[in-house]
This record gives sequence, structure tokens and C-alpha cells, in this order.
Amino acid sequence: MKNIIFIGRRVSHIRFNIYYEIEWTADEDFDELIKFGQIPIYYTTAEKIESLEGLSLRSKILLSAMAGAAIQYLLDNNIPFEEDWEIKAYKKED
Repeated sequence: MKNIIFIGRRVSHIRFNIYYEIEWTADEDFDELIKFGQIPIYYTTAEKIESLEGLSLRSKILLSAMAGAAIQYLLDNNIPFEEDWEIKAYKKED
């Protein structure tokens, strides 16, 4: 199984019209982030991540790193992003 960071732009409450996947090699605390669910990309500032309930400190650090990787991916690929983008951790079969 591969750890994946999902980056998506939401069209409606159940559908995304644009999305990307980044393979994430770190495995520690990844399952905790999978259980946490999706998070809006605008909510990934240090202050907002720190205030999240239900995540361990290590998972908050991992979430911060994942958000940085997602934003860097969008920037590197000249993909404009707004506040309606979200990130999510999940596992995908090889």
C-alpha cells in the first residue's frame, strides 16, 4: 500500500473537479491523519493546525509537512489555488 496525499478543489459537497495525488513515503502517524479526514488548505497555517483537536503533536507536524508539500506541488506545476482546495491522507494499493 502507498501513502497518498490527495489535493483537490471542491465543486460541491461531494465532488471534486480537479485533484492531484502525491505519494508520501513517511509512514509514522499516517493512519491518524487518514482517520482525521479532509482539511481545507486554508486551515493549514501553523496556528490553525496547533488548535486542531484529536491529533497528536506528531500528526500535527506531519500535517504541516503534508500541507507544505501539497502547496509546493501546486506552485511547481503552475496550478493556481484558492481557499476551496483541500488535502486528505489515504492509502492506495500498489
